[in-house]
Amino acid sequence: MNNNPLNLIRQALDKNQMTDLLLGAPEYCYLPKYSSSTSATDLAALLGVLYDNCPLEERQETSLKIERAFLDIVKTYEGIEPSSTVILLEALAQKNGNALGLPLEILASDLRNSIAHFRDRLANDKAAGGRNYPDGLLGDLRRLSKNVVDLGGPSFCS
Repeated sequence: MNNNPLNLIRQALDKNQMTDLLLGAPEYCYLPKYSSSTSATDLAALLGVLYDNCPLEERQETSLKIERAFLDIVKTYEGIEPSSTVILLEALAQKNGNALGLPLEILASDLRNSIAHFRDRLANDKAAGGRNYPDGLLGDLRRLSKNVVDLGGPSFCS
C-alpha cells in the first residue's frame, strides 16, 4: 500500500483512474494513522490533500476529472458515500477559498436522485456510517447533507 497520499492522487489523475480512487480501490487505499474512517480508505483525508496541493493551473482539469468520476459512481450504491464526501469537501473548500470549481448544484441533484433510488437499501444499511442511526446510512447522509448546507452548499438529502 502506498502511504503517500499525494502520490496516490497524482497516479489516479495521470492514469485517469479517479473513479477507482473515489471508490477506494485497493491500489488507492489511504488510511492515515489517526483516521476515524471505517473503511480501508479515508477519502476525506485523501481528497483534502488534493485540495491543499493542487496547483492553480491544474484546478480546472482536476475538477473535470473528479466530476467525470463522480458521474460514473453516483448512480451506483457503492458510489453514494464517496459522492457525498466529494460534495462535502467541495462545499468546505468553497467556504475556505480553495475550491476546485465542481458544479455542486448539478452533483447534488444527481446524488439526490441516487439516494431516492436506493432509499430502502440505505435505510436498512446499518454498517459503517449507518450504525448510529435508526434509518441506517440514510441518517448519516442526512447529517452530511446538513453539514453541506451549513457550509453554504446545496442539500442532497431530505
